[in-house]
Amino acid sequence: MFKIKTKTLAILSVLLALGVVFKSYFAIGDGEFRISFFDIPLFLAGMIAGPFYGGIVALGADLIYSLGFSSYPFSFIMMLTTVVWGISGGFFYKKSYKKIWPLFLVVLITSLVATSINSLYLAIHFGVASMFAKLPIRLIALFCKWPITAGLINILYVKIFAHKLKETINSKN
Repeated sequence: MFKIKTKTLAILSVLLALGVVFKSYFAIGDGEFRISFFDIPLFLAGMIAGPFYGGIVALGADLIYSLGFSSYPFSFIMMLTTVVWGISGGFFYKKSYKKIWPLFLVVLITSLVATSINSLYLAIHFGVASMFAKLPIRLIALFCKWPITAGLINILYVKIFAHKLKETINSKN
């Protein structure tokens, strides 16, 4: 079975809680459009513990948010979007990256995948015309938010979670 250290479990718990708080209280928008940075702690969870645990943290954050704080009905499609963020961070698990462009590329691809999945949900829930009407502003927000998200992920991982990076490098030697 999978083993996880208590310290890593505590960090993942904090990141899960931050994901819920950022999605609940630090989001701007309505049901069809929202800008939030809930994806940063979920992506970091994948970077710290791998894609499996990153996905579990994202799933937990989305379930807690959907069942406890959201005024909209629970959606498996929207849950998939959240889980994609946790899994995507796992691409950097146990890797010491020296260049920042792979992180920016993965965050951009993940943002595009998440926006596509969200668009599918919005087309089903609000109608295709409504989804296409707000798609341009959602894409503009995506491309404005993308470098900020990737930059914050990089800063947080390197500065705050540098001990994890050192453990990974030392375990390779």
